[in-house]
Amino acid sequence: MTGDSLWARICATVSPLGKSRSKVPVEHPKRKPTIDLHGHTVHDAYYAALDFIDNQSDRDILIITGKGQISKELPIWLSRNSNVVTCTPINDGGAYQVRLQRKK
Repeated sequence: MTGDSLWARICATVSPLGKSRSKVPVEHPKRKPTIDLHGHTVHDAYYAALDFIDNQSDRDILIITGKGQISKELPIWLSRNSNVVTCTPINDGGAYQVRLQRKK
């Protein structure tokens, strides 16, 4: 078998990129609504976070705090909010994934 005929057989079994024979839909993950509290004072971050939560239609949100005082305070603030179901730290506490109750 020559190299040219082998190459021809390989090419006959492979689809070019962008022209796939199967129509498999590609799922793109939905980006979570996010607020970044870097640079806020603790007082301003508190009100910004509460306002952000109150105006959400999505259940899952991301709150970026950095690793300073706001990161320590945020779980306390959210534990007092009846709209918050869970608050999970990510990035060693520099951000929080928050799940909200369903809107009625």
